[in-house]
Amino acid sequence: MKQNAISQYAVDDQQIQTTILIQGKNNGMSKEVIKGIEKEFTLHNIYPLNNPTEKFVVQNSFIQVLFSLFEGFSALATFIGIAGLMVVMLRVIRERRQQIGMMRAIGVQGNLIYWSILFEGISLGLTGILLGMGLGSYTGYMMISSLMKDGGGNVTILIPYGKLAVYLLGSLLFTILASMIPARKAIKLPPAEATRYVG
Repeated sequence: MKQNAISQYAVDDQQIQTTILIQGKNNGMSKEVIKGIEKEFTLHNIYPLNNPTEKFVVQNSFIQVLFSLFEGFSALATFIGIAGLMVVMLRVIRERRQQIGMMRAIGVQGNLIYWSILFEGISLGLTGILLGMGLGSYTGYMMISSLMKDGGGNVTILIPYGKLAVYLLGSLLFTILASMIPARKAIKLPPAEATRYVG
């Protein structure tokens, strides 16, 4: 682009920046050549010097580390949520002791009570898992879009469906295990003990 054409769009001619791109043979240069170029440019007050490939690698590694941290925190939050679900279900069973005892006393089978409590725990856990995965994916998409916006160019964002499926199945498995413990405790309550009046 000609200098006079740039001057027409620039607010101040002193702030116009020029970028010189140098590419070596076979897309690579030795360290000695790079040092020689840097030395000559520095003598002519041409700086700073950047390697686009190294800059891209540094930026990409930073983003990967950032999202790895978010992924680790999400996994920790998932396990905390599943443990919280088990505590909530145990408390629910404690509050429903008399109801469960009455159901057992009138002839309701223990398997029916077991599966109803297990289904309730799985429903709560699955709702939380799906909401968390949806909000997490949307937040990740927005973060990548904002981080890549300044870099220019079109960036294709790929959703890791395989990894999401593994997380979903793993979280669901732990949710089932966490719900089985309160459900087993519920069917082991003797009807006489469960219906006892506690003042």
